[in-house]
Amino acid sequence: MITLSAFLSKIAAAIFFFIAIASLDLSAINISAGQISTHSIDSEYIGTRSFNIFTPAGVVLSNSTKVIYMHDGQMLFDKSNTWNNQEWMVDEVSNKVVAENGLNFIVVGIMNAGSEKRWFEYFPQKALTVQQKEIADQEFTADNYLNFLTKELKPFLLNSMNVSRNSDDHFLMGSSMGGLISMYGVIEKQDEFGGFAAISTHWPGGDPDDTKELDQSIQQYLNNNFLRLNNKRIYFDYGTKTLDAYYEQYQKEVDRKFSLELQKQNRYQSIKFDGASHDENSWSQRIHIPLEFLLDE
Repeated sequence: MITLSAFLSKIAAAIFFFIAIASLDLSAINISAGQISTHSIDSEYIGTRSFNIFTPAGVVLSNSTKVIYMHDGQMLFDKSNTWNNQEWMVDEVSNKVVAENGLNFIVVGIMNAGSEKRWFEYFPQKALTVQQKEIADQEFTADNYLNFLTKELKPFLLNSMNVSRNSDDHFLMGSSMGGLISMYGVIEKQDEFGGFAAISTHWPGGDPDDTKELDQSIQQYLNNNFLRLNNKRIYFDYGTKTLDAYYEQYQKEVDRKFSLELQKQNRYQSIKFDGASHDENSWSQRIHIPLEFLLDE
């Protein structure tokens, strides 16, 4: 059986090809319209972490302004600063959905921990077996990351900006491993968030060609905890090309866990995008769908 340490060395080549993150000059982020500011917190849990706050054009902050927390903040706004010359186009898409639908929200883009630590920060920590933790060559830090989000970042926003104080108006969103940490965050911190969007969720947990061990741990964790999501807004999607080609079998099983009643209440969506790949160009074409789903009254 392949060890987790050997497995991680393989996914450095296999998975990080799609999701590796380069260093950015955070002082030079170009957006189409709206306002963006860069901040950092000297966290008790994860060290110094930077994040961007984007307010779409036309949004006037108020106590009804909702908050979308997005992971992998390096990749959201400006492709001239990204490793693959791609971006989510969060500014363009957000500005459009505000203009067309009158939605009232901001986006907080949180920088990840870098390519060597990102996987350990985003993997659902409580899903791991004792053996999986013991053979890892780094510490898993997802629980610390969630403490940063809920005990430091969210209070910072509430104390410094006029946004909703209702936890049902705060949502997590991310892709790939960022999808896993979004789901995990709402399960573990159910009193802090109203739902999540997990885009191209990396259900295998690691290199899908090498081991089933991690995917089974994730599924078992969800089996044990999915009822915590009954009153949340839940969005999943996946494509059919590149890394996304592995996801359908897992997503169909996940969809079976959630009741038809939840789907009838328009609190659950799971969508397949034929021909979509595992990259920012693909995600930018459909990010308006989870935004509108999460923010819909």
